[in-house]
Amino acid sequence: MKYHEGFASGVLAVAALLFATTARADDVYVTRSNNTIDIIDTVTKAESTWVSTGLDNPTGLAFDSSGNLFVVNKGDDSIVKISPGGTVTTFVSGSHGSALLNDPQGLVVDSSGNVYVANLGSTGNNTNSIIKFNSSGAGSVFATSATLLNTPVGLAIDGNNNIYVATGLNEITKFTTTPTVTGSVFANAVAGTTNLNGLAFDKNGNLYVTSTYNNSDPNHHIPNAITVYNTLGVGTIIASNDGQVPNPPAGSTSYLFNPLGVAVDSAGNVYAANNSPSTSFGNNDTLYYSAANGPANLILGGSPDNQPNFMAIGPAAVPEPSSLVETSLLLMMGGSIFGWWRRAAVHATA
Repeated sequence: MKYHEGFASGVLAVAALLFATTARADDVYVTRSNNTIDIIDTVTKAESTWVSTGLDNPTGLAFDSSGNLFVVNKGDDSIVKISPGGTVTTFVSGSHGSALLNDPQGLVVDSSGNVYVANLGSTGNNTNSIIKFNSSGAGSVFATSATLLNTPVGLAIDGNNNIYVATGLNEITKFTTTPTVTGSVFANAVAGTTNLNGLAFDKNGNLYVTSTYNNSDPNHHIPNAITVYNTLGVGTIIASNDGQVPNPPAGSTSYLFNPLGVAVDSAGNVYAANNSPSTSFGNNDTLYYSAANGPANLILGGSPDNQPNFMAIGPAAVPEPSSLVETSLLLMMGGSIFGWWRRAAVHATA
């Protein structure tokens, strides 16, 4: 539960009372392998469970323009839609999705409400592809290995509905969606990085990418990293750890191991998900990097049954998924108006 309270006088008191119901919507939403979606409060950095039903090994997630959250379930090849209030409904059923989805990973939603999902599967149907579902849930193949795709993982979308894909070719592929679907290489992996995973844009159009160590390297000298690419596709590593080191150094609060999801809040702070298969390697932590101070506090330690997968930022234009309870008081003293208000935001669970 979040509390927001304040005290003001005169016009400010009236303004506080009129606008106190505006909820914060810059939180980070995280899918976890124990079939939950957690919320990270970007102010307090506390993490709590929001939704725990209708999920089966959830992976990619993204909001539409109305504040609905779409989540793809890797476990049964379904997609669910979660309202801002936390109500879970089926968008694409497992029986339908299984004909189109194959080891689904990243997910994005465009401005028209179309949902795109990356298929990582290497055998079976629709391998190495991106599937597009319209706003009614009808699906079709959007892109395949014939159009610069190979082991697609993370997806991101810009303000022009161009879709960016992290691929096993160690490059980021960009797809334009109008007037025709066209793929091109946006950027190559920065030297020393490989296995590109999660993608996320910041408000300035910079693209953040997570990458992991190379299992084929016997010395594991290719680091786990977060790289930021500018709008021209030039990349700079902003955080990394040598993949050879299996455990966090003593006192470390910024250790990366197998980072998958990444998100950037409106202040430019970066969040990364250590999708480690064991608590011996990175502790399944959600990490936070301060835009002002660099590596900062560890948010949450995990265990093998609740690995963090992908992340999404709550849309700024949509109220936070919560019910609001507000208490207010107006006092008249000496001809002046004084106001006090307190709002409790209670996250919904389903």
